[in-house]
Amino acid sequence: MARYAISDIHGCIKTFNSLLDKIALTKNDTLFLLGDYIDRGNNSKDVIDKILNLKTEGFDVQCLLGNHEWLLLNAAYERGYKDNWLSRNGGIATLESYGIIAEDYLNYIPESHLHFFKSLQYFIELDDYYLVHAGFNFKDEDPFGDYHSMIWIRDWYKHIKISLLGDKKIVHGHTPRSIVSLREDVASGKKVVFDIDCGCVYKGRSFGGHLASLNLDTLEIIGQENIED
Repeated sequence: MARYAISDIHGCIKTFNSLLDKIALTKNDTLFLLGDYIDRGNNSKDVIDKILNLKTEGFDVQCLLGNHEWLLLNAAYERGYKDNWLSRNGGIATLESYGIIAEDYLNYIPESHLHFFKSLQYFIELDDYYLVHAGFNFKDEDPFGDYHSMIWIRDWYKHIKISLLGDKKIVHGHTPRSIVSLREDVASGKKVVFDIDCGCVYKGRSFGGHLASLNLDTLEIIGQENIED
């Protein structure tokens, strides 16, 4: 029985499938997915299909909300969000993966996918970890109640209140970094926060190009280089 965390797949279905093959996920394991399954990459629909199929087949897959899923759900109702999503955050690639060009795109996304997006959690608390997409706002009186920050925050490490964590560590995504630097963080043995977004969709860039899995029990990192077309 193992626990794995993966974040920021961003429509990279071939890379996701290959990483799952490397992990050799079983039905006794738990797979935590930390959000941003969609946008930027070309196969967002296929990624959601894969996640739902894993669940249907009896795998224990627990999923968090990312800012990109939030944008998809909210862009339908706010013009400003829609422009931001489509032009700056790769939403056009997601709609194309569904074969959609309509303004009322939510009416054309499969109901099972909409239900999935709407059911996503903001964070998960385990006995030894907090799992979240972006992070926590420790400047807030209740960092575990600031849901907006959980999917959007950056540059928050300097405000962490260790006293609120107890013996727990935090695993998150959202901010891309190199897989080399992730391995260095884990190897140091001193970190209580691990950013596992290794910028899968940013193929060929120094800060990305890998999808990473972190074994929450052993801290083993399994990486897969982007193999999308």
